Amino acid sequence: MSLNNNIEKTLKIKNVLETKFINEGLTKSEKKLLDMVKGRLNEAPIDYSDVGGARMNPQLQGSVEGGQTPYSKMGLSNELIELLSSESFKDSVEKVKRAMGDNSPVEGNPQQVYMQLMGTAMGGLQEIVGRQMRHKKEIEQMALELVSKHFGLDSPRYKNVIKLKAELISGPRGMVQGMRTKPENFSREEIVKAFKNADQHKEELEKFAQEFEDMGVEFDWEKGEEIVAKKMEDVAMKEFEGQKNKRRFVNSLVQGAAFNLGHLFTQLDDKIAELDPELNELYKVSQATMEHLYWVYPNIEQMASSGQGQLGQVSIDEPETPNGPYIINAKGATLPLLIHELMKGVFQFMVWDSLPEDEKQANMILGSEDTLPGEVWDSLLGKAFYKRLLQIMPAEFNNFVSNDTQSQNIIQLYLINKISLLSPDDIKTLAEGLIKNDPRTQEFVNKLAQGAKAQVEKLRELPIQSQPEQPQTNDNNNDDDDDDWDEDLSWLDDEDED
Repeated sequence: MSLNNNIEKTLKIKNVLETKFINEGLTKSEKKLLDMVKGRLNEAPIDYSDVGGARMNPQLQGSVEGGQTPYSKMGLSNELIELLSSESFKDSVEKVKRAMGDNSPVEGNPQQVYMQLMGTAMGGLQEIVGRQMRHKKEIEQMALELVSKHFGLDSPRYKNVIKLKAELISGPRGMVQGMRTKPENFSREEIVKAFKNADQHKEELEKFAQEFEDMGVEFDWEKGEEIVAKKMEDVAMKEFEGQKNKRRFVNSLVQGAAFNLGHLFTQLDDKIAELDPELNELYKVSQATMEHLYWVYPNIEQMASSGQGQLGQVSIDEPETPNGPYIINAKGATLPLLIHELMKGVFQFMVWDSLPEDEKQANMILGSEDTLPGEVWDSLLGKAFYKRLLQIMPAEFNNFVSNDTQSQNIIQLYLINKISLLSPDDIKTLAEGLIKNDPRTQEFVNKLAQGAKAQVEKLRELPIQSQPEQPQTNDNNNDDDDDDWDEDLSWLDDEDED
């Protein structure tokens, strides 16, 4: 049998096993066979069969395969993370090749690829900045109009709530306020104090005592308090970890949504060409190479932990006047980066109320998860999560006609909001289901999307409010109920809740 036939047979076995893994799971022997097949095709469980000689950085690959990722801490298996990483890496390689041609420097030793791409990216960035600054105001306005039009934010209803600001910057900036270079560490005592439910503790203790009394046995209140207190501490720790994992996945979806819309700047090709014909090609190469650098950088988490050298950032600022809208303030060194940050800011605004209502709890979750190293993983795998979410959205929403914004775009915003209000357990189930293409996940997302569509339609029927209100945090653990869905983003409505 020829070498090509051997490879073809091996690939066929691999595809059959991976399909079974996604749909129903593998036995231990089948998993062992799949690893062996991958080993024959490549040198590791990461699937490189469709990327030629391209390889991700060994340290990054080791983190994925060794379960050293934020998604591993969520409880997602290494196999699922490897599958998602392989898919994301392949997409990144293909994007660079589309931008630079088949001779693009993505194959070979990751360190050498990094050096070549970094040189290309930095050289291109320097030229872009020089050319852009001659048309700074026009390009900023293009970015604002594109994002506003995409989501319909230029309508009166949203103008009263959200205002976009865009600034082209001439070079890297320091860390944006509120972002951390590393997670905050909290003691068990601090976590329990913040997340322990005193009312539930009392109820559990009384129920425990009643069970003894029903059996005619005298209850030892001191011993009972000790047992129930330990149980409540464990519940508090579990809730803290669950909320952290939820925040990580929500952050990944937000970043993934922004990356998924990274191509939008090409809608401005004609306008850009009128300003400077060279910018279009520079943008495409720069964006592709900078995104791929995440995969080949020697230690990108360590680089992120320095908090310096940011080429794009966004913040959500308080209204400038009492009746003014909240401000999504984006900065970027290139037009594509500026659009990306604006998009990210819009999605961040839609998940504003996903944190626990308790301020102490919310701050602890932010301190643990809203970090620059965490954002690196959001950038690596968030796009794949979001793409899978879009793929299972009901087709009918493509035909959802709206008078004030594009059909699917506004529903996607509200769908992300509804996902952000799910319980930590439901978030984990959703993440696993998206990777596995589980039919039950499609049904679940369909239900959420139907709720998002109904909310958009309901919102259009309401009077336009003249003054925005502070979004209220909401950790709704019962979002499986249809009645709860209409309560999301109630701060946009000017009617009292029933």
